[in-house]
Amino acid sequence: MGALAEHLGICSVLMISYIASTINITLFRYYRSLPLMCLGSSIIGMLHGTNVALTPLVASQLWGSKYLGSNYGLLLTAATTSMLVGPLIGSISYDLTRSYECSMIVLTAGSAIGLILLLVFRNLSRRYS
Repeated sequence: MGALAEHLGICSVLMISYIASTINITLFRYYRSLPLMCLGSSIIGMLHGTNVALTPLVASQLWGSKYLGSNYGLLLTAATTSMLVGPLIGSISYDLTRSYECSMIVLTAGSAIGLILLLVFRNLSRRYS
């Protein structure tokens, strides 16, 4: 994904990744067979890897390289916190409703918010470039 980001641009690859993530999470409730669940989970893993690989590049573009270590550390902490909170939301959703529908709605909303934030970032980075 890094090579693709060099060719298309970081924001373009992340935009594609967030759109694919939003679509995949929205469709996840229809994945009823094992091959489809494996495909959906593989897509999530690939998109997560893309996000992790490109986060330092976004941090350096947004804030420069002078404080890259601390800024990237904050972004990594936020991502790790979401990895902790995500399963908790899923388990609470299932315990209360016997369904994962609520957690899928939260995940879809989070992915859509990420897409909106990426659009804002892209516009800011174009303005200050």
